[in-house]
Amino acid sequence: MKKLANSKSNLLHGVKNFWFALQLLIVSVSLPVMSFFQVSHATNVASSKQTEKVTNASNPDKMLGEHVAVKTTKLNS
Repeated sequence: MKKLANSKSNLLHGVKNFWFALQLLIVSVSLPVMSFFQVSHATNVASSKQTEKVTNASNPDKMLGEHVAVKTTKLNS
């Protein structure tokens, strides 16, 4: 009977080790991947904002209208 309990303990210990190793693998892979996507997304957003600025600079009437619209907004308190 003691041998059976010992084998269950070994099995439980093995499952715990496997679960810990799986979590460690997930974290060690996902952190660099998420960092890479965050950096690449930031450069895409920056380049799209720069493109938008260039597009707006080529159309000064639109930019003037946007500035006027921003200045005429009121806050109700």
